[in-house]
Formats: sequence, C-alpha cells, structure tokens
Amino acid sequence: LQVPIAIMDGLRRDPTANAVTGLADGPYNYQGLGDLAVHAKFRLLRAEQNPIGLAAILQAGIPTGDTASRNFVGDPGFWLWPQVAIDWQPSRRFRTSLNGGYRFISGQGAHLMTATPAVDFTYGSQVTFGLGISYRLALGSPGLDLVGEFYGANPLSAIGNPIGLSAE
Repeated sequence: LQVPIAIMDGLRRDPTANAVTGLADGPYNYQGLGDLAVHAKFRLLRAEQNPIGLAAILQAGIPTGDTASRNFVGDPGFWLWPQVAIDWQPSRRFRTSLNGGYRFISGQGAHLMTATPAVDFTYGSQVTFGLGISYRLALGSPGLDLVGEFYGANPLSAIGNPIGLSAE
C-alpha cells in the first residue's frame, strides 16, 4: 500500500503563455495526499535459476480528489497499470532489466496546447517503459549495489510527438 504525502510550493502559471485546461491556475502550493495505490508482483521465472527472469506487475490507484490531480500530485481518475518485467543476470555481480506496460487512467486530464513548439495533447492513459542496470560492489549479505535506471511514459494522445514523451 502506498500513501504519498505531497508538499509543494510553486509559482502561478502564466495563462497567456500556453493554452492549458484542466489544471489549477496556481500558485501550486498543494499540501496533502497523492493517489492511494496498491502494488503486486508475481514472479514467474527467477533470473538466478533460468536464462532470464520474468515477472508480471500490477498496480492500481484511487484518486484522493480533484484537487490533487489539478496540482500535479495525482491522476484524474482511477488507474490500473499492468506491466511485464524481464531481467537477465549473466554473473553474480551484474544484472539488467527491462519493463513495459500500459497505464489505464479512467479520468481525463489536463489538455495542453502550445504554438511554439506545436503541441496538442491531453494527459491520460499511457504506454510506459523502463531499463535498469546494477553492479554488485560488495558480495555477501547485505550486499552493496550501484544502480542506474531509466524510465518513461508517453500519453496515447501524444504518441509520435516527442513533446509528450516523459523520460528520466
């Protein structure tokens, strides 16, 4: 069970700069709960015992209210997020993993439209992906791992538009 607490303080957005509907005008100074979520992971194959590891992941979230989604700390409706994760461990020290999923969001989010660069999409259900690598610096229990991660999402209404791609 996940119950995030959000504390943020930000500026009022300039409504003349871009056409955005569905968001609070600001200032973005929300303090409260984000979406309540539950997570489950079902391991199908272990990478330590098979050529690859395979898992199915299911996450679900319940919005804590319209105020949260309009202030960037929650989604506009109930969400369900199935994913598949594959990992490969060629040695005791090195592991890499890849995952992909689809995040269904029942509500309609903010609509973003700008002139330069030309953007026009609505936040909503998304395709998600991730890549992770780790190197075990110290063997034993507990071990010490150096980890790198890359993940992202793209709303279905913005597929093919690089502005809609969120990646970290």
